Amino acid sequence: MKPAEIEIRDLKKESAEVLSKLINLDDFLQDHEGGLEYEQKRLLRVQRTILRSYYEVLKQRIYAFKAEKD
Repeated sequence: MKPAEIEIRDLKKESAEVLSKLINLDDFLQDHEGGLEYEQKRLLRVQRTILRSYYEVLKQRIYAFKAEKD
């Protein structure tokens, strides 16, 4: 396997893990909408924003590696 293919595979794996965490966090926020204090919600939303941004960066890196490979 070429280094670029390994990098793409690793990025896809990490992207899937981040997406899974993002989905779990969304589910948690939805399930506990009324039971969380304002500060807890705010911190979880900040965490969600960071995860979402990181997920988007990973997707961009995957596309860049694919474009470079082709």
